[in-house]
Amino acid sequence: AVRGSGSFQHDDFILQPAGVNNIRYNGMVKYQPFKNTTLSAGYSVYRMNGTRPNASPLRDNVSYWIASGRPTWDPVAQVIHVNGQTIGAGGVGTTTPITADTGVPDYFNRTFTGSGRTYFYVGQTGIEYVSTGASTLTANPGTGSGTLRLMSVSAGSGVAAGRFTGQPLFTTTPVVRDRAIYDYTSINLTSINRVRDRSLTGSVNLDQIFLNTQRHTLALQLSFMREDSLRYSRNTLGELNQNGQSSQLLVDVNERRLDGTPNPFFLRPYVGIDAPYTIEQPQRWDTTRGQLGYKLDLTHERNALRWLGAHQLSGYQEFKYRVSRRYSYQDLVRATAANGLTVGANVPRAYFRYYIGDAIGNNVDYSPTSISNGTFNLNYGNPTTGFVSVPTEVPLAASTGRAGGGNNTKTILKTVGGVVQSHFLDSRIVTTFGKREDEQFIKNGATPVQIAADGVSFNYDTGIDHWTLGDYRFNSGKTTQKGAVVRPFRSWKWTNALAGSGGPTGLFGQFLNGLALNYNESDSFRPEEVRFSVYEQALPNPFGKGKDYGFSLNLFENKFVLRVNKYETSQIATRNGDAGTIAQRVTRMDFSQADPFQLANQAVAWITATRPTWTQAQVEAEAGRQMGMSWEQQQRVEALFVAGRLSSPNDIVSKGTEIELNYNPTNYWTLAASATETQSVNSNVSKEIGQWISERMPFWTTVRDERDGALWWNKNYGGSQTAAQNFAVFVGGPYSVVQQSEGTANPQVRRYAFRGSSNLRLSGVTQHKYLRNVNVGGSLRWQDKGAIGYYGKNYAALLAANQPITELDKTKPIYDPARCFFDAFVGYRTRLWTNKVSTTFQLNVRNLTESGKRLQPIGAYPDGTPHSFRIVDPRQFILSATFDL
Repeated sequence: AVRGSGSFQHDDFILQPAGVNNIRYNGMVKYQPFKNTTLSAGYSVYRMNGTRPNASPLRDNVSYWIASGRPTWDPVAQVIHVNGQTIGAGGVGTTTPITADTGVPDYFNRTFTGSGRTYFYVGQTGIEYVSTGASTLTANPGTGSGTLRLMSVSAGSGVAAGRFTGQPLFTTTPVVRDRAIYDYTSINLTSINRVRDRSLTGSVNLDQIFLNTQRHTLALQLSFMREDSLRYSRNTLGELNQNGQSSQLLVDVNERRLDGTPNPFFLRPYVGIDAPYTIEQPQRWDTTRGQLGYKLDLTHERNALRWLGAHQLSGYQEFKYRVSRRYSYQDLVRATAANGLTVGANVPRAYFRYYIGDAIGNNVDYSPTSISNGTFNLNYGNPTTGFVSVPTEVPLAASTGRAGGGNNTKTILKTVGGVVQSHFLDSRIVTTFGKREDEQFIKNGATPVQIAADGVSFNYDTGIDHWTLGDYRFNSGKTTQKGAVVRPFRSWKWTNALAGSGGPTGLFGQFLNGLALNYNESDSFRPEEVRFSVYEQALPNPFGKGKDYGFSLNLFENKFVLRVNKYETSQIATRNGDAGTIAQRVTRMDFSQADPFQLANQAVAWITATRPTWTQAQVEAEAGRQMGMSWEQQQRVEALFVAGRLSSPNDIVSKGTEIELNYNPTNYWTLAASATETQSVNSNVSKEIGQWISERMPFWTTVRDERDGALWWNKNYGGSQTAAQNFAVFVGGPYSVVQQSEGTANPQVRRYAFRGSSNLRLSGVTQHKYLRNVNVGGSLRWQDKGAIGYYGKNYAALLAANQPITELDKTKPIYDPARCFFDAFVGYRTRLWTNKVSTTFQLNVRNLTESGKRLQPIGAYPDGTPHSFRIVDPRQFILSATFDL
């Protein structure tokens, strides 16, 4: 590794023998030699292609802090110490307190996620200290703050809330992937996560046969099933929390606590978690079903009727009643008169610091420790009035964040349908026809969700378990299916004669006997509640179409079975694609979200400031005029957004080929292989989004803030992005990719895949007392390359000129390379307890070649640099014992 004056980390530069060119990194990123950098020992310095943004996407919070000289912060004197120097508001060598964001170097952040919460310091014994993140007014720590404030490390210049402000498409928080900082092969940071599932199921079935003769069978089946389940999940690390950011690795750089005492956690690494959710999801599903079946069997007739074969007709009716609820909870500092907290303020919410190492080396030494709720001393105050330590209860309290409302659903699904299957000509022709009609009635939970007077529990009677008033939302649709299997030459006298003649003629006869042709066609309806476009138009019901056809071949008395099938499926008007997400994001430019730049809020603010005598109705009318959209329309579209009923459709067409082979050379040796080709193509991508953008853009780019005359589009209102930057990241870039992808295969779907497996029973090669009971085998799994992102258009030139990348190039995917995996197993079959119980012991090894030391990229920046990774599990050993009683 080479560090350039401490400003680069080891992934930016590498050493290789002089003359080596275009070195590949993780199969994707190329290095090229610097000019005039050949060292005397015959080595050259290589740097990754392109100039990085101000903060390298490869540099995480801890790495950048280390590269900056491990600076520390004195929150009482409010100065920085680094490399033996003191940095104050006046610069190096000054001691003037730093009290504003503008005076903070880029390796620190004083307004990081969770900076306004109550800090819970979690050590190896649990919660060890609780305090506010800044000095507070003693009378009420939840409503005022002093100047003293703790600091957090940052990923560097131009990075705010995980986004590079100078490069809007570089949006992901840089991740730690240096095993010197975190050895993921031996320490599991998510070990404190908990999921508990409980499911109770019961069913009652009544079967009645009314008629059972050689020709006729008539039977009735009635059934009822109830499933009552509950999932409890406390996934503290790794899931999105209240502010979206979760589980970032940081270092405690604060030399002292706010009260001036030494900080016992100084220089220790920790994972910062802001207000994590604990979720309970109860569900109860009742299913009532009635089915009447009739079979007409003419195959035993002694006349020509036998060629009409056998026919099975089944009609059914089903009623499903489903209730799903969600209750969310957060760890909350209970507000009381004794501690002076105000209900609803940010301070009662928890920001957890899970410490995971000592102060030496700033690396992860152990997994985080689980916590228990209880009573702890809350420490707060300021230098003027002093600091206090007040016993405070910290319960797991009800939260409205992810509970009730649209998270609660009550669904009634009524289904009626029928299927008929017919066997003609001694089953040489088998046809299947089916039709079904679904009717769906759905309600969501009532809003707003209410918390009980104690501030900790839900108001179940009126606040969360009630449903919206009025009738159910209704939806209905039909599903049909038809198909046939034809074995045109099976078991005719002349084909049987050919098959028994031996030689090439016999092989041809077996081919004719074992050949089957198949065709299937279907259209399906998936009942979903009504969704609307940004223009408030009801979207069509999503439905699907599919067809597949192919052949199968069965030879040598089932020893050789080959199946080839081609398929094409279409999801029409689906709402789960990228277009549906973009439809929601595009409205957030104007309203529907609390982003600082949101146009509706800012327009109301500047109109109110410049016209203080106007009524609220006048202000809203003027805001609508300046925005180019009436206030009433905004309210209607925003209501659809809040209710989760805003979307946009597109079609997804998937097509491919499946080949499956099973071959048993002997009774002791089996071989199986399969190969697939899959392509997924987007089509009919939502046009109303493009229309909406073209209509809104003239207003977005011209409206001015009346308070200072600045263009709203480019003005920063205190967040990490301007409106223009947010549009480029969350709307413009993704929508451009969606538009470009129309009619082309999705490269994220790995096109080709192959799997082969084999099993050998040693009894076929030896009669040794023990070896004959052994079977061995293994498998190979291969998958094609898959895209993990797209290069930006002209990215190399833009980065070299230090210009932002604003558009992705759909024609240049960033690929994760093809992957190959190996599995193996060995089994032993015997009989135990005086030969009474047949028993099989088997050892399986999955991913035989994986050591557990590899990171696999799953996302990349527009210059090709991976930004997100998956820890690849090591080989797994599974020992099982099966007893046949």
